[in-house]
Amino acid sequence: MRVDAAKVKAIQDMPVPTGTTELRRVLEMAYYLGQYIPGLATVTKPMNDLLHKDMMWMWGPTQK
Repeated sequence: MRVDAAKVKAIQDMPVPTGTTELRRVLEMAYYLGQYIPGLATVTKPMNDLLHKDMMWMWGPTQK
């Protein structure tokens, strides 16, 4: 099994999410490749935190 380079490139080239719907799309693509990403839960935690109802949306360097 190998990572599909086109899917990785698609994730890298995605524009910065501006809301939770777009963020969910980014996370779904990352989870699709999750078996190839060491520490996926750690990497995606700052993004997942933005999905909490009481969290104010603020995309910054931590999420990037």
